[in-house]
Amino acid sequence: MFAIEQIKLLNDLEREVYQAVLLQKEKVLTKTLKQFSMEIHISPATILRFCKKIGCNGFTEFKVRYQLFLDKKDTYQFSESISEILDYFYKIDKISFYEKITQIAQIILDSKFVVFIGVGSSGILAEYGARYITNMGKMCFSLTDPFYPILTKDLDQSIVIVLSESGETLETLNQVKNLKEADSFILAITNHADCTLSKFADLNLTYHLNSKRSLEFFDVTSQVPVIFILESIGKMVKKLSLEDNHGK
Repeated sequence: MFAIEQIKLLNDLEREVYQAVLLQKEKVLTKTLKQFSMEIHISPATILRFCKKIGCNGFTEFKVRYQLFLDKKDTYQFSESISEILDYFYKIDKISFYEKITQIAQIILDSKFVVFIGVGSSGILAEYGARYITNMGKMCFSLTDPFYPILTKDLDQSIVIVLSESGETLETLNQVKNLKEADSFILAITNHADCTLSKFADLNLTYHLNSKRSLEFFDVTSQVPVIFILESIGKMVKKLSLEDNHGK
C-alpha cells in the first residue's frame, strides 16, 4: 500500500504518522481521527496531509484501504497438473523450433562476445545459460546487475541473450536499448510475444505459459521451458562446433 515514491514525499511529522501506523497495524482501524491524533501527539491536519500523500481523500478512506491491505491473502492456486508444460513441449516439437535453435547456435558461434542478461529469477537463469553454453565450448558471460556499466564500443559482433518473463522489466529494457544501439544482435527469451522486449529483439523465443504471482508481486511462473531452451541452444552449439571441426 505504501509506495516508495509516496514515502519519499513525507515530511518529518508525516513520517512519524507512517511509523505509528506500522507499529499499531490493526489498532489504527478502531480509532477516530481525533483519537489517533491524541495518541500519537500529532495534529489531525498533519494526519490528513499524510493520508492525501499516500493517495487517500481522508482518514476514513485510509482506514478502508489499510484494512484491505492487511486482509490481503496469497491468491496463488497451487496445481500439481503438468498439462501446461506438456502442452508447451507438444507445441514446439516441430521442425521450425529446431531450425530457430540451429540459427541461434550458429550466431553464437560466429559472435565475438556472448552476453546473457537477466534480473532476479531471470538473472539466475542467465547465469545458468552462460555456464551451460560455456561448458559446451563457447565462452559466455552473464550480466545480472542492471546498473553495471556497459561499454558498448567493445560489444560489436556480439549476441545478447535477454531473459525476462514479463518482457517489461525497466532496468533490463534500458540495458537492451543501449546494446541494440551498439549493433548487438538481441535474442529475447520471454513469456509474451507482444511485450516491449520482443519489440526490441532481432529474434524471439516465447513460451506462452500462464503468468503466476505469489503474494501479488513475486513471479512464480514455471521456468522449465526456459531451461529447456537454454539447454537446446547449448547442445546445438556443441553439435555445430564438432561438425565444423570434423569438416576441417
